[in-house]
Amino acid sequence: MKHSFIFLLTLCSCLFLSAQSVDSLTILEVDSLIKVSHDLMNSNLLERALEVNIVAEKITLEKLGRESASFGKCCNLRGRAYEFEKEYTNAEISYLEAKTIYEVELGKDNLEYACVIVNLASLYDKIGQGDKSESFYKEAKEIFEKRLKNRGHPSYWHCLYRDAIRFYNLAQYESAEPLFLEIKNLKASFLGKNSPQYA
Repeated sequence: MKHSFIFLLTLCSCLFLSAQSVDSLTILEVDSLIKVSHDLMNSNLLERALEVNIVAEKITLEKLGRESASFGKCCNLRGRAYEFEKEYTNAEISYLEAKTIYEVELGKDNLEYACVIVNLASLYDKIGQGDKSESFYKEAKEIFEKRLKNRGHPSYWHCLYRDAIRFYNLAQYESAEPLFLEIKNLKASFLGKNSPQYA
């Protein structure tokens, strides 16, 4: 009886570890597809980017489920694609789906969560709903400041930049200027003044 129990326990452990290994490989595969899709999007190849993202979504849904953080990444990227195509309603739906998934799977103090709420805030600014964006920028900035040991993270800079643009568009120049200067100083110290991204 004792040997049967040990055999059963060993078998269950092997199956559990095997399932974890499959999940890890799936996550790596999906992350690779998302990176390819992201790169295509940055090269203005939106149609191809969406095709790759659809493959990533399909794999994620089949192997990890709709509630997985990997599916949240797919939703966030889909939202960006819709935003580039000026399909703002679909972009909002995708960003909100990613936000909900990240809240549950990763928590509200996670960098992925912060990135998606910056995207959502930026979208609200574009469609004239700046009243919704302010709290998202503030929340994201607090997450970045809490989670990052230094402020050399491009997503933090993006958050500051989008918030500065919001103030600038509202003609609140005294609020926009310190944010622009902070971005400039951060880029100078992390990238150097000779970097093309500093300019």
